[in-house]
Amino acid sequence: AADVSPRQAFRALRHPHLWPVWAATVVFSGPVAVFLSFAPGTAEHRGLANAGVVWLSYVGGAATVRLLGGRVPDRVGPSNMVAPSIACYGVGMLVLAMADATPAFLLAGLLGGVGHGYGFPVLAGQVVTRAPDHLRGTAMAMFTGLFDLTMLTFNPLFGLVALHRDYGTAFAAGALSCVAGLLIWVSLEHWLAGSR
Repeated sequence: AADVSPRQAFRALRHPHLWPVWAATVVFSGPVAVFLSFAPGTAEHRGLANAGVVWLSYVGGAATVRLLGGRVPDRVGPSNMVAPSIACYGVGMLVLAMADATPAFLLAGLLGGVGHGYGFPVLAGQVVTRAPDHLRGTAMAMFTGLFDLTMLTFNPLFGLVALHRDYGTAFAAGALSCVAGLLIWVSLEHWLAGSR
Protein backbone atom coordinates (compact mmCIF):
# COMPACT_ATOMS: atom_id res chain seq x y z
CA ALA A 1 0.00 0.00 0.00
CA ALA A 2 1.13 3.55 -0.68
CA ASP A 3 2.34 5.64 2.21
CA VAL A 4 -0.42 7.75 3.70
CA SER A 5 0.32 11.05 5.39
CA PRO A 6 -1.21 11.76 8.82
CA ARG A 7 -3.41 14.42 7.22
CA GLN A 8 -4.73 11.98 4.62
CA ALA A 9 -5.37 9.36 7.29
CA PHE A 10 -7.22 11.83 9.49
CA ARG A 11 -9.33 12.98 6.53
CA ALA A 12 -10.22 9.37 5.68
CA LEU A 13 -11.15 8.58 9.27
CA ARG A 14 -13.45 11.61 9.37
CA HIS A 15 -15.49 10.11 6.52
CA PRO A 16 -19.24 10.09 7.31
CA HIS A 17 -19.16 6.30 6.91
CA LEU A 18 -17.34 6.14 10.27
CA TRP A 19 -19.30 8.81 12.18
CA PRO A 20 -21.78 6.35 13.71
CA VAL A 21 -18.88 4.15 14.87
CA TRP A 22 -17.08 7.04 16.56
CA ALA A 23 -20.34 8.19 18.17
CA ALA A 24 -21.11 4.68 19.43
CA THR A 25 -17.56 4.39 20.78
CA VAL A 26 -18.05 7.50 22.91
CA VAL A 27 -21.55 6.43 23.97
CA PHE A 28 -20.27 3.00 24.98
CA SER A 29 -16.93 3.86 26.59
CA GLY A 30 -18.35 6.62 28.80
CA PRO A 31 -20.67 4.32 30.75
CA VAL A 32 -17.95 1.66 30.85
CA ALA A 33 -15.71 4.20 32.59
CA VAL A 34 -18.38 5.17 35.10
CA PHE A 35 -19.29 1.56 35.82
CA LEU A 36 -15.72 0.35 36.24
CA SER A 37 -14.72 3.31 38.38
CA PHE A 38 -17.67 3.63 40.72
CA ALA A 39 -19.50 0.29 40.99
CA PRO A 40 -17.24 -1.24 43.68
CA GLY A 41 -17.14 1.99 45.70
CA THR A 42 -20.90 2.23 45.52
CA ALA A 43 -21.31 -1.35 46.72
CA GLU A 44 -18.93 -0.75 49.62
CA HIS A 45 -20.55 2.59 50.49
CA ARG A 46 -23.95 0.93 50.63
CA GLY A 47 -22.76 -1.74 53.02
CA LEU A 48 -22.10 -4.71 50.76
CA ALA A 49 -19.74 -6.99 52.67
CA ASN A 50 -17.91 -8.17 49.55
CA ALA A 51 -17.92 -5.40 46.94
CA GLY A 52 -15.92 -7.62 44.59
CA VAL A 53 -19.05 -9.65 43.89
CA VAL A 54 -19.98 -6.98 41.35
CA TRP A 55 -16.93 -7.97 39.29
CA LEU A 56 -17.77 -11.65 39.56
CA SER A 57 -21.11 -11.14 37.82
CA TYR A 58 -19.62 -8.59 35.40
CA VAL A 59 -16.87 -10.93 34.22
CA GLY A 60 -19.30 -13.85 34.22
CA GLY A 61 -21.70 -11.99 31.96
CA ALA A 62 -18.97 -10.84 29.57
CA ALA A 63 -17.34 -14.28 29.36
CA THR A 64 -20.64 -16.11 28.91
CA VAL A 65 -21.84 -14.03 25.96
CA ARG A 66 -18.44 -14.26 24.28
CA LEU A 67 -18.12 -18.01 24.76
CA LEU A 68 -21.72 -19.10 24.27
CA GLY A 69 -23.22 -16.22 22.29
CA GLY A 70 -20.33 -15.28 20.06
CA ARG A 71 -22.28 -16.09 16.90
CA VAL A 72 -25.23 -13.85 17.74
CA PRO A 73 -23.73 -10.71 16.13
CA ASP A 74 -23.09 -12.69 12.94
CA ARG A 75 -26.70 -13.88 12.86
CA VAL A 76 -28.43 -10.57 13.59
CA GLY A 77 -25.82 -8.25 12.08
CA PRO A 78 -23.13 -6.45 14.09
CA SER A 79 -24.74 -3.01 13.80
CA ASN A 80 -27.94 -4.48 15.25
CA MET A 81 -25.99 -5.37 18.42
CA VAL A 82 -24.79 -1.83 19.18
CA ALA A 83 -28.07 -0.58 20.69
CA PRO A 84 -28.71 -3.68 22.84
CA SER A 85 -25.14 -3.54 24.18
CA ILE A 86 -25.44 0.10 25.20
CA ALA A 87 -28.96 -0.48 26.51
CA CYS A 88 -27.64 -3.28 28.77
CA TYR A 89 -25.19 -0.81 30.22
CA GLY A 90 -27.88 1.83 30.67
CA VAL A 91 -30.21 -0.57 32.50
CA GLY A 92 -27.29 -1.85 34.58
CA MET A 93 -26.50 1.71 35.62
CA LEU A 94 -30.12 2.32 36.59
CA VAL A 95 -30.00 -0.81 38.74
CA LEU A 96 -26.77 0.47 40.32
CA ALA A 97 -28.41 3.83 40.99
CA MET A 98 -30.93 2.09 43.28
CA ALA A 99 -29.08 -1.06 44.39
CA ASP A 100 -28.85 -1.69 48.12
CA ALA A 101 -28.45 -5.47 48.36
CA THR A 102 -26.31 -8.21 46.84
CA PRO A 103 -28.87 -9.46 44.26
CA ALA A 104 -29.25 -5.98 42.77
CA PHE A 105 -25.46 -5.54 42.54
CA LEU A 106 -25.15 -8.96 40.93
CA LEU A 107 -27.82 -8.03 38.38
CA ALA A 108 -26.13 -4.70 37.65
CA GLY A 109 -22.78 -6.44 37.17
CA LEU A 110 -24.35 -9.06 34.90
CA LEU A 111 -26.00 -6.41 32.72
CA GLY A 112 -22.79 -4.43 32.47
CA GLY A 113 -20.82 -7.55 31.62
CA VAL A 114 -23.25 -8.60 28.89
CA GLY A 115 -23.13 -5.09 27.44
CA HIS A 116 -19.34 -5.10 27.49
CA GLY A 117 -19.09 -8.67 26.22
CA TYR A 118 -20.98 -7.76 23.06
CA GLY A 119 -20.28 -4.04 22.75
CA PHE A 120 -16.50 -3.93 22.56
CA PRO A 121 -15.97 -6.61 19.89
CA VAL A 122 -18.96 -5.41 17.85
CA LEU A 123 -17.64 -1.83 17.77
CA ALA A 124 -14.12 -3.00 16.99
CA GLY A 125 -15.53 -5.06 14.13
CA GLN A 126 -17.46 -2.04 12.83
CA VAL A 127 -14.22 -0.05 12.76
CA VAL A 128 -12.47 -2.78 10.77
CA THR A 129 -15.27 -3.23 8.22
CA ARG A 130 -16.00 0.48 7.69
CA ALA A 131 -12.46 1.83 7.56
CA PRO A 132 -10.54 1.80 4.27
CA ASP A 133 -8.45 -1.37 3.95
CA HIS A 134 -5.13 0.48 4.01
CA LEU A 135 -6.11 2.40 7.19
CA ARG A 136 -7.47 -0.40 9.36
CA GLY A 137 -4.57 -0.27 11.79
CA THR A 138 -4.84 3.51 12.05
CA ALA A 139 -8.61 3.25 12.52
CA MET A 140 -8.16 0.72 15.35
CA ALA A 141 -5.64 3.03 16.98
CA MET A 142 -8.17 5.86 16.76
CA PHE A 143 -10.88 3.59 18.18
CA THR A 144 -8.85 2.60 21.23
CA GLY A 145 -7.57 6.17 21.65
CA LEU A 146 -11.11 7.55 21.54
CA PHE A 147 -12.18 4.87 24.00
CA ASP A 148 -9.43 5.89 26.45
CA LEU A 149 -10.00 9.62 25.94
CA THR A 150 -13.70 9.23 26.68
CA MET A 151 -12.96 7.23 29.81
CA LEU A 152 -10.48 9.88 30.91
CA THR A 153 -13.16 12.55 30.46
CA PHE A 154 -16.12 10.72 31.98
CA ASN A 155 -14.35 9.59 35.17
CA PRO A 156 -13.71 13.04 36.67
CA LEU A 157 -16.98 14.44 35.31
CA PHE A 158 -19.14 11.77 36.90
CA GLY A 159 -16.86 11.73 39.94
CA LEU A 160 -17.85 15.35 40.51
CA VAL A 161 -21.51 14.41 40.24
CA ALA A 162 -20.99 11.64 42.82
CA LEU A 163 -19.03 14.00 45.07
CA HIS A 164 -21.53 16.85 44.99
CA ARG A 165 -24.67 14.72 44.83
CA ASP A 166 -24.32 10.96 45.34
CA TYR A 167 -23.51 7.72 43.54
CA GLY A 168 -27.13 7.14 42.61
CA THR A 169 -27.30 10.46 40.77
CA ALA A 170 -24.04 9.72 38.96
CA PHE A 171 -25.33 6.34 37.75
CA ALA A 172 -28.71 7.79 36.77
CA ALA A 173 -26.88 10.48 34.77
CA GLY A 174 -24.80 7.73 33.16
CA ALA A 175 -27.98 5.89 32.15
CA LEU A 176 -29.34 9.13 30.71
CA SER A 177 -26.14 9.57 28.70
CA CYS A 178 -26.75 6.09 27.22
CA VAL A 179 -30.22 7.13 26.06
CA ALA A 180 -29.02 10.45 24.61
CA GLY A 181 -26.06 8.77 22.94
CA LEU A 182 -28.22 6.05 21.43
CA LEU A 183 -30.48 8.68 19.89
CA ILE A 184 -27.44 10.32 18.29
CA TRP A 185 -26.12 6.97 17.05
CA VAL A 186 -29.49 5.94 15.58
CA SER A 187 -29.81 9.32 13.84
CA LEU A 188 -26.36 8.96 12.30
CA GLU A 189 -27.02 5.38 11.17
CA HIS A 190 -30.32 6.36 9.54
CA TRP A 191 -28.75 9.40 7.91
CA LEU A 192 -25.92 7.26 6.58
CA ALA A 193 -28.33 4.62 5.25
CA GLY A 194 -30.39 7.30 3.52
CA SER A 195 -27.35 8.90 1.89
CA ARG A 196 -26.22 5.70 0.17
